[in-house]
This record gives sequence, C-alpha cells and structure tokens, in this order.
Amino acid sequence: MAAAGPTGWLDLVTESAGRVIAVVGASGGLGTSTLAAAVASAAAQRHEHTTLLDLDDQAGGIDVLLGLEEVAGPRWSGLRLAGGHLAPATLVAALPAWESVGVLSADVAPTPAVLAQTLEVARRAGPVVIDLPRWAADYAAEVLPGCDLLVLVTGSYVAQIAAARVLAARLDAVPAGLVVCRTGAARAEQVGAVVGLPLIGSLAAGLQRGRGDLALGTRRLPRLVRATARGVLDALDPAEPMEKVLVNRLLPGVDESAITFRT
Repeated sequence: MAAAGPTGWLDLVTESAGRVIAVVGASGGLGTSTLAAAVASAAAQRHEHTTLLDLDDQAGGIDVLLGLEEVAGPRWSGLRLAGGHLAPATLVAALPAWESVGVLSADVAPTPAVLAQTLEVARRAGPVVIDLPRWAADYAAEVLPGCDLLVLVTGSYVAQIAAARVLAARLDAVPAGLVVCRTGAARAEQVGAVVGLPLIGSLAAGLQRGRGDLALGTRRLPRLVRATARGVLDALDPAEPMEKVLVNRLLPGVDESAITFRT
C-alpha cells in the first residue's frame, strides 16, 4: 500500500466528485463494520449524500448491525442494472437510510459488473464508504483503482500484526492508513512501524457489535471510535468551515465563493 509522506495525505489523492474510502480488517472480531459505519456517519455530517456499501456477504449483512434488516429497499441481490443507466439520485432515494447514510447491504456477493457500475453511480452522489471482507483482493479490480484511501484495521497481537502485514503487501497500490485495535500489549505506533503504514488512530478492544447495536446511531459508540472515524475523513479532507457545509446542504449547486459570510 502507498503510505503517506511527511507532507500529509492530500498529495496522495486526486479530486473527485465523491471520495471512496474502503475499510478492511486484517482479522475477524475487530469491529471493522462498526468503524465503516462510523466513518459513513461522519461523512454524512459533512456531505448531503453518503453511501455505505457492504461487500462482506459472509458476515450476515451490515443492515442487521444497523437495525435495518426489516427496512424495505434493495440489497445487492435486488439490483438489476444489466448495463442500464442508474441516476445517482435514484440510487440514494431507494436505499435503506441510516443516519442520513444510504446503505447497500450484502446478502449476496455482487458481480464485478454490478459492483463497478454501482460504485461509479454512488460516488457521483457523494462520498462512498466500503466495508470490505478480509479477502479484499477479490475485489481489487473493481474497488481499488478508484479508492482514495484504504483503512486497514488490525489487532495488536503478534498473529494479527502478521496478518495485517501480509494484507498490506497484497494491496500495495492504494493510499492506505492503519487503525489499531488494542487487543494486545504492542503500542499502536509499534504496530504501524511493523506493518509499514501510517497510523490514523486506535480503538479499544471489544468493539465488535451485535444485532441491531447501532440501530439508534453512532451516539452509542465510544467517543474514541467517533474520533477515529473523523480522523479518517480528515486524512483526506480537513473539516470544511460550517458556512460551506450549510451552503452545500441548503443551496446545492451554488458557488459558495460568490457568497459573503458575515462574521
């Protein structure tokens, strides 16, 4: 993975309509899906439309974690694109909503063609957060070329660190950063040095959540999780002034540089 240099993250990514952030765990039980949801929630506070794409079809569906399993709306098995045109607004309006985030949950693994088209449409609507399975290399051709930042989550036991190092080497063409779940004695900085990625943040152990644990939103999450989620976004874009955020939400399409804000 491409690591950030001393000048920061912004020299590593290109401007696009919607940034794509992928989150992947080096091993199970680290709360990777919970962090992905927290990142999407934080992005939705800065942008009008944010989409959370779940690609881990063997994890039971992120809609269950978010309390959306009974909410109507498409999952991957319900998308029938067949090469046709799908407008971003149509996709956003159709998906089950969680904290203003459109959620596309994995009841099946999407085909490469459907994944590529859906990702392109979603990023035209706004930021996209992808919850990748540990076998992330299976989606390398569709996801990684358009990914602005890959967040690798690892524990701090020796076996977990070794797994993170292997995964980082397999996905070395993507700008990436590390989040360390403090499951062992190694310090987060030490883990980052061994894995070879810059440290974005750390999490306490025991973040793994169960059915419906996030149905009421991210306010049930520890403050450190929410801070780390914001840190992921700040790695790409420093927080915008609130005036610009309000203009983008209330007056879409208006050039904020043409507006004078009173102080």
